[in-house]
Amino acid sequence: IAGPRHKFLKEEVAAVDQFLQTGGRLLLLLNAHWTDSTGLEQLLLRWGVQVDRNMVKDVSQRLGNDLVISQFGNHPAAIPLVNAKVGLLMSPPRSVYPLQTLTAGRNLICQSIAYTSTNGVAQSDIPSFRRRGTIPVMASVETKATEVSRSSGARLLVAGDSFFLSNGRIRQYGNRNFVTLAVGWLTDQSHLIQGIGPQPMYEFQLTVPNREFHRLSLLMLAVFPGIIFALGFAVWLRRRADGNS
Repeated sequence: IAGPRHKFLKEEVAAVDQFLQTGGRLLLLLNAHWTDSTGLEQLLLRWGVQVDRNMVKDVSQRLGNDLVISQFGNHPAAIPLVNAKVGLLMSPPRSVYPLQTLTAGRNLICQSIAYTSTNGVAQSDIPSFRRRGTIPVMASVETKATEVSRSSGARLLVAGDSFFLSNGRIRQYGNRNFVTLAVGWLTDQSHLIQGIGPQPMYEFQLTVPNREFHRLSLLMLAVFPGIIFALGFAVWLRRRADGNS
């Protein structure tokens, strides 16, 4: 379910819940551009995940209007990204909190996959709901294996952003790799989450953080032209002095 923008009917929510209860696998991508209730929020609470109606930002990891996610949990879909030192480029997402207290005694494993640095801020329309610090933006839930069945049952992966897999961003950072890792974990295909292999280079793109971009602009528009002007002025003065002599 990618970026839902309408409210699901009760029957639809019940169908999704039944799908998960019977061992279904679901990749749910929400975003901060549509925070009205879809009906799936209550379903996620029953499965131990809380998605808030907010927008997460991180000053230290900002890239233009986007957010660079470089902090990951010990999750099979994230470990290859950590080993390859590859992050994700996301549109400012919603916070996604795993609620361990709600999954206790329910045979569920709920954990964070990705989160901001300690400079994260979750901005909400309600000031009292604003949170600061490390903000999780992605979480997973899975049914524990039983003695009868060693394989896991339901698996759910929830991300607070859907635009990081759009055409414009999927080639940025490790976004495309994460798709393979997420699908590999959801479908329990271990060979897809062993690591990140060599990737074909379609194009070379230089990504410059805002602070460095301002410095580069200052060099290109002021410092370098100023040096050339100063050298030209010095040459003019020298020639004028030689002409007067």
